[in-house]
Amino acid sequence: MCCYDKVNGVRACGNEYILNGVIRDRWGVKGVTIGTDWGAMPPGDGVDSAAQALNAGVDLEMGSQTFTRHLAQAIAEGKTTEAKVDEAWRRAYTPLFRAGRFDPVGEVRMELRFAPFVSVWWSIVHGHVCVNQMLTD
Repeated sequence: MCCYDKVNGVRACGNEYILNGVIRDRWGVKGVTIGTDWGAMPPGDGVDSAAQALNAGVDLEMGSQTFTRHLAQAIAEGKTTEAKVDEAWRRAYTPLFRAGRFDPVGEVRMELRFAPFVSVWWSIVHGHVCVNQMLTD
């Protein structure tokens, strides 16, 4: 989760160097969704804010509707691309698909190794296991 803080004068949720350059490229962190802290979008009008955050590597915007309201216009103005939206969507939804979140009810297969966690909300445990598996694959 990126935050309200600035790194080298750039709000963390709009800092491509940190989100893509360091976290994803240098550290090699894959299969992780980067979301904003509640409303921690980069400053600016909605179009510029949405484009900067998406281009920087934010996959999921929480606490406002900046992506929902302004990404189409940002794409139309050439400030970001549909490919960036697709990439963010894949990073945000792949863990959910792998965790069986969209499987029909009753078809989610629980492996024996998860048996001790049955009393814990299944989607939380399975989601974390899937994310951990993606990070180690």
